[in-house]
Amino acid sequence: MNPYQTLYIYEIEGKIFHAGKIFQENFLGCWLEAGFSYLFFSEESKERVEEYLRKTPSLSFRSETVMDYRNWEAGKEFEPFRVGKLLVYPFWEEVEKVDGELSIKLDPGLAFGSGNHPTTSKCLEGLVRIYEEDSPRRVLDLGCGSGILSLASVRLGADTVLAVDNNNLAAETSERNCALNGLENKIRVVEGDALQYLDWGADLLIANMSYPVIEQLLNCFHFGKERWYLISGLLRTEVQKIIERLPEFSIRVVRVLSENLWFTILGKKDD
Repeated sequence: MNPYQTLYIYEIEGKIFHAGKIFQENFLGCWLEAGFSYLFFSEESKERVEEYLRKTPSLSFRSETVMDYRNWEAGKEFEPFRVGKLLVYPFWEEVEKVDGELSIKLDPGLAFGSGNHPTTSKCLEGLVRIYEEDSPRRVLDLGCGSGILSLASVRLGADTVLAVDNNNLAAETSERNCALNGLENKIRVVEGDALQYLDWGADLLIANMSYPVIEQLLNCFHFGKERWYLISGLLRTEVQKIIERLPEFSIRVVRVLSENLWFTILGKKDD
């Protein structure tokens, strides 16, 4: 059964660490951002939260939001879907698999990573195209979210993936999905700044992030050393700006994938 139906979100001023150990029942996760904690529950839990805050004067209650999970996930239900030979399905469902399919069991959590968004689905399409032509062994996945692209890379043939996200909840979700698929030995998840890991040394760089962060990547000394590139999370005017800069790094645009105003660049380093 889908554990994500209605979300009860409590905004707290101040940071709550190890919230899962504090709240436990019906607790889904804690998103830490800019001095605030966002507590997610599957059931109404305001009284429990306020009781904890009374014991912790350094924290204060700011707001409560009740939201349908579909709205959190761009208004769509997370259902099984296929991209090439990849099969992605929710961990709470049993799915009949076809011979030769590469399956990914996924807990989308609260990390925007079910694959519903065009930036993610087009990255999956790009990955399938890359591995049809080549076999990148080391993959750097920046802005990994739920870890779906890291998992897909390994299923398609990668030996090692470094998955990076600066959001604590995304990193936790990625780790959980690695365990769900038995791939902890191939994927290392790091909570941190993408810029600090550009020199890791990969054959394929995946960057599914916002335009300002991608622009920072291109201005970093270590950008442009990989053989393959998937750059996503871009709108029309933004994708053109990135395309114009790629020749600086001898990166050729192999294909531009798009859906619903979102664009993904599939690029390759010229020999």
